Amino acid sequence: MQIFLEKRVNTSSRGRVLVLASALLLVLFISWLFFLAVGIEPIAAYKIVGEEIFLTKYGWQDLLVKMTPLMFTG
Repeated sequence: MQIFLEKRVNTSSRGRVLVLASALLLVLFISWLFFLAVGIEPIAAYKIVGEEIFLTKYGWQDLLVKMTPLMFTG
């Protein structure tokens, strides 16, 4: 068995945006199903998360502190 490495085909910026939007929608859908399975109303949960990030004094700081390790490992 041989493994061949191929150069990645250049994708258009439109294609990259489409992949990003699809990934975001997939994450929202999966989390929606998880919230329903646990018994939490998904829209209320998204609203609370948005308020915590955008309307609190340390929302962005907390987001960046918690996001950084995930970015380095992911």
